[in-house]
Amino acid sequence: MQKNIGAQDKKIRYIIGVVLLLGGLFSGSWIFMVVGLALLITAYIGFCGLYKLLKINTCPVKLVAGPVVVEQKEDDQKNVQ
Repeated sequence: MQKNIGAQDKKIRYIIGVVLLLGGLFSGSWIFMVVGLALLITAYIGFCGLYKLLKINTCPVKLVAGPVVVEQKEDDQKNVQ
């Protein structure tokens, strides 16, 4: 499972999730509690299924550098010696 939730998105989800969860607990609304819990879980694991369906990714792009291969020509080898 590839992460698709960035740091700022996580912070927002944590805040809204806690507010909805507590609001649901105090008001007795189980829908608020479920949505708040879902936001907290997705923020914790860093993956959102809805984002995957909509092809949204708020994670920063990681650039992976591969090995660099430098070939030396025969002329260069003669000059080195």
